[in-house]
Amino acid sequence: MIRSLVLLIAVMFVLLSSACFSSHETIRDIRKLKQDHNAYLDGKAPGIPMSTEEQMRRDQDYNNRHFSPWHQGRPQSGRADIAVEFEKYERNPGYGENGRKHTGAWIKKLKRNARLQEYSGDGYPAVTIRQSSLRSLPTATPHFNRSRQSLSGHPFDNLQATAVMVNTPVFISHISRDKEWVWAETGYYFGWMRAQDVAFLPA
Repeated sequence: MIRSLVLLIAVMFVLLSSACFSSHETIRDIRKLKQDHNAYLDGKAPGIPMSTEEQMRRDQDYNNRHFSPWHQGRPQSGRADIAVEFEKYERNPGYGENGRKHTGAWIKKLKRNARLQEYSGDGYPAVTIRQSSLRSLPTATPHFNRSRQSLSGHPFDNLQATAVMVNTPVFISHISRDKEWVWAETGYYFGWMRAQDVAFLPA
């Protein structure tokens, strides 16, 4: 009994001691490559890479594009832009996260919810209140080109157009039938966004 107890204590001591020492090796690139960015600048480059005037011009260009959804009276995209995505995925229903092929009923249900025939083109400004996404269809369900048994086309969700940061200006021009999705435009792209991710701005 005593011998077993001593053996147990010895094993625990070895395990605890080994946990106190780190055997992590520094990444080779960090050891071999200089971490000072200035080391990679061409010595022949001008002292000032960009003038103050050029910086201000580019900043203004960025702001004009970034805030453009709040200054447009009409959407830059239209019903045709929404419809073309449905046509694309009607031809290629693809696969879901469970590895099963999407059915024709799946895309038809999404199309009914999008109520394209009621698209008016009217709209109003809004802002994202959390990290969000622009989607090609009004659903969080992914679309893969292949089943999960195949490495090709997985795990890249074809319906994910782009991420959208919080506090991004957007223009809303359409709402889904279930009120869960809105057709949104940012200064750089458009697509379906969760309605809970935006707050409408007063006129």
